[in-house]
Amino acid sequence: MIADLCRPRPDWWSGLPAVTAPTLLLAGGPRSHLDQTRFHRVADLMPSATIRTIEAGHRIHSHAPDRWLAEVGRFLAFKRP
Repeated sequence: MIADLCRPRPDWWSGLPAVTAPTLLLAGGPRSHLDQTRFHRVADLMPSATIRTIEAGHRIHSHAPDRWLAEVGRFLAFKRP
């Protein structure tokens, strides 16, 4: 499972354009151990993705809970057509 997370299957990327559900991607900025360019790559491939960066590192929910909650709340409250 860890190997799959570190090196996702190539078909994972090709399946992203088929995801039409509204999706929020929260990136942790330069202090995160995750490659931030991947968030943008995912967002570019998903038609309904919204990406937001909260510069708090990997554990956004615990390092910046107020900002995390505000972003998630805005995303969930947004009226979509």
